[in-house]
Amino acid sequence: MKLVIQVGNISISKKIVEKDLDKVINRIIKKFNGEIKNPMRYELFRYKINKGVIVIYKDNKRLRTANRWFEYRALVALSELTGERYYYSVKKIMNGIETEVDGVSLDKDTMVEVKRARITQSWIDFYERKRKKLGFKNIIIIASNFERNTDWPPTFEAYRIKIDWKSLYNYYLKFNFPTWIREHIPKRHIRFLLPNGYWTGIKRKITDTAKYKMEDKFRKHINTLKSRGLLPVKVYYSLARMVNPVSEYHGKGIPLPYVILAFDVDVKLKEPLIIGGRKFFVDIIKKVRPFAKIIAEKIEKLGLESKIIYSGQKGFHIYGLKDNVAYEVRPEEIEELSKEFADLADNINFRSRSGFDLHRIFKLPGTVDASTGIVLSDKLKILSFNDKLEKIR
Repeated sequence: MKLVIQVGNISISKKIVEKDLDKVINRIIKKFNGEIKNPMRYELFRYKINKGVIVIYKDNKRLRTANRWFEYRALVALSELTGERYYYSVKKIMNGIETEVDGVSLDKDTMVEVKRARITQSWIDFYERKRKKLGFKNIIIIASNFERNTDWPPTFEAYRIKIDWKSLYNYYLKFNFPTWIREHIPKRHIRFLLPNGYWTGIKRKITDTAKYKMEDKFRKHINTLKSRGLLPVKVYYSLARMVNPVSEYHGKGIPLPYVILAFDVDVKLKEPLIIGGRKFFVDIIKKVRPFAKIIAEKIEKLGLESKIIYSGQKGFHIYGLKDNVAYEVRPEEIEELSKEFADLADNINFRSRSGFDLHRIFKLPGTVDASTGIVLSDKLKILSFNDKLEKIR
């Protein structure tokens, strides 16, 4: 979260964490004469003062992304250990402010909090206050590290999690680009979403040479990441051709007007996602598959082949192929089809000032979404992770 104080032309910003939110708001109200206003989108708190405003913003997209994969893995591991299922990311109101509980048992007696950071006594005290205010009987905390000599309330259970990266690394040691997309890779930029929410990209063009295959160069980059203690949570590539794919690593890539014909279909959840074991998402994506089939049928009516790919979490990517190879179209063509599929696919939102967003990226077929273990394939393949939970309380 970020606190921003704007008075006239002066602006001050500061990062804050959830456990300090109440203290910060109380200090604001005590120090400044003003009035609490309804928060706007992306805001948790808005306070109007003389000649200015004080705002507390929700976590940004990078931080949410960095947390989500870890929360998925932690709740799946907990579900497999306990045999219970949990609602994921449940929104609650505490002290008039929206807050989030990472997991809630189906009987709604137990709350689960997952933290990538170290759990200290101040976090324990905060979570106990939060538990009482939200009316839960018990709380489970999952984290990668805990402070020693802490005082635990009797309502708490705590688990240290060890993430299994070996299974993901072993998968990429044998990675091959799917044949139907392979010939397009040299013209595309490839980038990696890292566990900390940051991005990195391949700085050399991926091509076959007399000495090395494209897969050798891809795996070399995976090894470089591993040597830094990182492996990708997700791998993406650019739908549009790039004049120089490597320059897109620096945000200066120049796209060409040729786009792989692909559509994104995700489930629109009205209720919180329920996590129960590794296949918690299977029931959800079953609801989406009929929409994916409708798009696939319409693609086939254009005289093309279709391929439906599991996209990694809550839906599918549907590709158009010709002669068993991914098919390229002009941006105007995919724009027109996006309008036709507006009620089915998310492509209608892939826009820039000049039309279709030529910098749009999709998850790379054949890679793994490490938040769920789903391999991006036309078959439901799930990489089994051996994440370990050690009970410390």
